[in-house]
Amino acid sequence: KTDQKTDQKTDQKTDQKTDQNQGGQNQGGQNQGGQNQTACAHAQSDATATNLNVAEVLSDMKSHCVSAKNTLESFLYQNLFEVIMTGMIAGYSYYAYQLYQTNQMIYDDASWSNWQSDKTLQDLLNCSHEQLERDLLIALEQRYIHPTHPTDFIYSLVEFSIALHDEIEILALQIKRYKLIHTCICARIFLIENNSLSILEEKYQKLLFIKYIFTSWCARYKIDSYAK
Repeated sequence: KTDQKTDQKTDQKTDQKTDQNQGGQNQGGQNQGGQNQTACAHAQSDATATNLNVAEVLSDMKSHCVSAKNTLESFLYQNLFEVIMTGMIAGYSYYAYQLYQTNQMIYDDASWSNWQSDKTLQDLLNCSHEQLERDLLIALEQRYIHPTHPTDFIYSLVEFSIALHDEIEILALQIKRYKLIHTCICARIFLIENNSLSILEEKYQKLLFIKYIFTSWCARYKIDSYAK
């Protein structure tokens, strides 16, 4: 009997401890669930506040853009004549500067369009082709000298070919500008003489003739090299 009573008391104590542990676990789970809900609520609140701040920033930017647009339109409307005149002066200045700079290169003594300047294009056409080839090769070899290998003749040929191509492109563009000016009847505004366009066209034809002399010599030189 004493053993039975002892066992009963032990079982009762064990059951009470088990119930207490389960109750503590349930209470802990409830506390953790409450904390999670609170964290979610804070996160949602922060996200809402962030969205509101972004919306406010976008609204402010939009209002500033609208205000700047209105201010610009008002300025242009109130100063329309001044804006037009400023644009015209700026455009004229830029175009005149381009004409001046290009003419400085075209009329430079070192320009290939001024090679043998004492002869016209017709005079060059009447000259011996072989003599022109020799004169041209001597001129380009003297002008384009390799800085470390003075006897490198190929370097002179390549540099001359590049320079001639660039000069032809520049002169062609200048002729287009002059034709546009004459079409718009603005030659006097840009201080362009009546014969300026014809002079440029003759220089352009002279460059093409020099290119023909050079390419014909290169073709014959290549053939002779293969023949050897």
